[in-house]
Amino acid sequence: DEDRTPGLDDAGFMTLRTMRGVSGVYISRGTMLVSPTSDYRQLQQGAVMDKAATAGHDAMLVYLNRAIRTNANGTIKEEVAQQIEREATAKLERAIVNAGHAERVELLVLRTNNVLSTKELKYRVRVLPFGYAEFIDGEYGFTNPALAVA
Repeated sequence: DEDRTPGLDDAGFMTLRTMRGVSGVYISRGTMLVSPTSDYRQLQQGAVMDKAATAGHDAMLVYLNRAIRTNANGTIKEEVAQQIEREATAKLERAIVNAGHAERVELLVLRTNNVLSTKELKYRVRVLPFGYAEFIDGEYGFTNPALAVA
């Protein structure tokens, strides 16, 4: 119980705790044993990225072995890249944002890759996650209406 014997949670271990006035046992913060600066420190952030990776891959599968118009240097034409980005991002939004897993998501097609030579359509998925309060911090005090500034 991290609430009674603290320490492991701060060290990055996922721990359980009880809470005063609430029945049951709860995950403390959902931290994973990674670097303190990692984007995947919280369990829910890793889960969101897992969903994004699956949805991004699924959105891009329709372009596998599909004819892709290229520039003279073998890179993807700008209008084709933009169309793919619109279509794939819309699919990602339905799977991630509309399903309540993150604030925003986008897929970016890399313009510098020589598709003719590499036979690869490279892309990046970026997710704006929700913020999660790991702590709550309240302030309490008295007020005197007679002393309030008008």
